[in-house]
Amino acid sequence: MDFPRTIPFWGNDKMVSSMLLKVTKKGGKEAEDVLLTSIMELRRGNPYKAASGHSQIDVQIKEWRARGYCKLIGKTIEYRLSASREQPSSAVQAMQAASDYPAQMTFNAIFDVFMDNNRILEGLNGSAQSVGLMSIPPRGNDTFTVDKPFEYDGFEMQTVMCAASAAQLTSGQISLLRLGSMLGLIPKSTRDNLM
Repeated sequence: MDFPRTIPFWGNDKMVSSMLLKVTKKGGKEAEDVLLTSIMELRRGNPYKAASGHSQIDVQIKEWRARGYCKLIGKTIEYRLSASREQPSSAVQAMQAASDYPAQMTFNAIFDVFMDNNRILEGLNGSAQSVGLMSIPPRGNDTFTVDKPFEYDGFEMQTVMCAASAAQLTSGQISLLRLGSMLGLIPKSTRDNLM
């Protein structure tokens, strides 16, 4: 696989990814791992040298939705970028001064949570981080740790991981299958048959 050598100049990226949401009923043993399909549009700024001497680009999330069905609750759960809030800046930074890659990326977002298209929570802060990236935008094999916890109606919910893809929806679906099989939610044989 060929990787770029320098962080790209400004531009727009569309990423389709898969997120893992852990849903647990408070005080009980019932739990479910819910796969959310996420679509994100990003605007990259031009690269510059940060105070650390490392290459950096600032990133603005322009659109973001993540959606999946939870059997335990019996509803579709959806995250949406808060339209009424100014979004915080996100960034990509080289992990060393001598070269642009590997790089680390941090997404920051303010989002609302919907269940069956009804807003249940508004203005939540979340972040996702990845280190060791070899391309911007990230490729399908790149993973992010995610910090997006919340509670609702007796359930605790924590998004713990995201597998990124910067290609078309079909590649995002492949990422979803890879993440599902990696976590043991989808048997590898099923994934291979679908791919």
